[in-house]
Amino acid sequence: MYWETAISAPEAPTAALQKLLEVLADVECVNDAGVVPTALLQEAEHWGIPLRQTAEGLQLEYPHAPLSRPEIAAVANIPEAQIRILPACASTNSAMLDSDANPGICLAESQWAGRGRRARHWSSPFGRHLAMSYGWTQAASINPALTLVAGLGVFQVLQKSISGLWIKWPNDIWIGGQKLGGLLLEARRLPPGKTAWYLAWG
Repeated sequence: MYWETAISAPEAPTAALQKLLEVLADVECVNDAGVVPTALLQEAEHWGIPLRQTAEGLQLEYPHAPLSRPEIAAVANIPEAQIRILPACASTNSAMLDSDANPGICLAESQWAGRGRRARHWSSPFGRHLAMSYGWTQAASINPALTLVAGLGVFQVLQKSISGLWIKWPNDIWIGGQKLGGLLLEARRLPPGKTAWYLAWG
């Protein structure tokens, strides 16, 4: 969706915060975390991660309903095992490119280094944007116009419920004067003679 804050590429949440987010993404509340260091809570606030320390424990407050693997599997008609949902990552494409798992769908509640044109990097607030990558493998090469066609497909789907959409070359979707989202296509060579392709929306 619309990227709000540009950040430098090397910057990333600390390993401690990333580990904490992974735990909180699986449970509603961590009641044995003790007193979380103030610096960690401040870091979470810096990244727009809504952590809250209560009498019951540490909670991750989603601004909207969290991404649901069962619901996505039912709508997309794919096995839940092929869906990854991350509380935060550099980018969903990077997460898939760095993984040995079979291509599927990867979604994230937030990204701190989404990649755009001209090596631009972007961050997205927690739980407010749709960041997703779809991966597949094939032996043959693909038409480089795929991202253009994919962008048009997204436009045709969204225009049924959102007015004022337009496409900015080559594959960004805009509404009014703001960017709604864009597409990125990347590839990774696999043996023997196959290629894994990753198409990201963010």
